[in-house]
Amino acid sequence: MISKSHEVDKSYNEIKTKFAEIRPEFIARLQQKAENKLTRLDLKYCSYILMELTNKEMASKLNVAPKSIRMARYRLKQKLNLQKDENLDKFINNLGSNKVK
Repeated sequence: MISKSHEVDKSYNEIKTKFAEIRPEFIARLQQKAENKLTRLDLKYCSYILMELTNKEMASKLNVAPKSIRMARYRLKQKLNLQKDENLDKFINNLGSNKVK
């Protein structure tokens, strides 16, 4: 289990590096919108959402149950001050675009 955790962290660090090169403002915008409440794991979820991974794909990568991903998405919406009817994927994709929103 510890080994898998290290693999996930290594994988995320590679993704984070690529995001920093391609969309350096993405993480900063997310933290700004969430008033710096997002954890490293929250940022990982957001990165995977931006990559358009399904809940099942995220669960597989993170070695968790899909239900955990659904709960994490709910908590992300709260931290980002999104309403129930607002789409988290659309919100994250807008932040991840090269245009400032």
